[in-house]
Amino acid sequence: MTAVAASQTLKAVLLIEKDANGDLITWSFPALEKPLETVLKDRSGLVDSAAAPAAAAAGGAAAVASAAAAALSSAPYRFSRFGGQWLYQLSVPLDAASVRARKVTHVSVGVVTAGTAGYFPSPKYRDLCHLLLKAFTSGEPANSPLPLMQIYLSVLTTNKFTSPTLGSFDEAGYDQRRAMIAPLKFLIGQFGAESITIWTAMLLRKRVFVFHPDLAEVQSLVKIFPLLGAWHRQDPSVLRPFVTLSSPLELAELQSAGVFVAGFTDPDCVNRRELYDLFVDAKAKTLSFGGASAAGAGADSAAAPGERPPAFALTKFHRTTAEQFVAAAATEPEQAVIKAVAQATKEFLDKLQVLKAEDQKAPGQQITQEGLAAAGLPVPMQQWIFNVAVAEGMAKK
Repeated sequence: MTAVAASQTLKAVLLIEKDANGDLITWSFPALEKPLETVLKDRSGLVDSAAAPAAAAAGGAAAVASAAAAALSSAPYRFSRFGGQWLYQLSVPLDAASVRARKVTHVSVGVVTAGTAGYFPSPKYRDLCHLLLKAFTSGEPANSPLPLMQIYLSVLTTNKFTSPTLGSFDEAGYDQRRAMIAPLKFLIGQFGAESITIWTAMLLRKRVFVFHPDLAEVQSLVKIFPLLGAWHRQDPSVLRPFVTLSSPLELAELQSAGVFVAGFTDPDCVNRRELYDLFVDAKAKTLSFGGASAAGAGADSAAAPGERPPAFALTKFHRTTAEQFVAAAATEPEQAVIKAVAQATKEFLDKLQVLKAEDQKAPGQQITQEGLAAAGLPVPMQQWIFNVAVAEGMAKK
């Protein structure tokens, strides 16, 4: 692969400055479209729109500032997705001398990549963001976007950047495959046998909300979900590691995605039941269900709070599989757990192939509800298999 071909996913470099009046000034190279620029501001952490109303009610402007500072301190580096692009940002307060000299209190640097970047290789872009920050604060000239542009052009054309004063970055030093590894043992350990519900949601291409008040925690959790039921698809496009409820742009993009795993730090997200099928409260370690799904297989009518929708009904197969997952997580090392879950999922999907038959309503072989009934399977298992078949393209809804 040539250097240029390898770096075609790098789309832009950006800089957001927050002045003493609280205004945000944005620069990017090349220029970004306005909707994306707005989302980058909202997700930078320089404006904590989610915590601001509650903080203001509790203690006014000082409380708002304190809440924003705490949120930024816990997660200065943040990664997300919007409109087929991955967004990586590093946001920090500036030192007192810089604030006095330039009246700029905070800065956020970052990069935007095309969606073809695969499972977001956050270690690579995290390191690149740190290099950009150093270039901004101590490059030549300092406090200027020019060093950022130089780094961008170098990485775009050669996949690397080297400076005796700023340091270096080389894409060849990062293993793309390792970016797909995440602590599945931890997720299964947190939810125990109920992790089978997450597996079901991922296999059926359901809409999943993941909540935790700590952004770093929720971003790490969202990355794990494809390993539990969707590893075989190798599709990171469903992931939305960080979404804010306050932005109509973000909610519209989320709804257009149809199928997703979206991370939130705003506790009010639980009340948006029409937007999700499964709600994962990672802090309380509880699962609940939402409303009707407009996309994906096995769409359900809105379930009453506490009720399990039909698509999430547990069969003997689910309970046995859950026991296998929990046992593996308790005794096996991380990669062995990932392999065990992936293998169990593959074996189940392979067994569905034998249930295919010629379908008079559609060309080719399909799994039909009539065929499942003729096979003598229990009714709950028939519906479960049919829903999975629809999600996997083996059946027509």
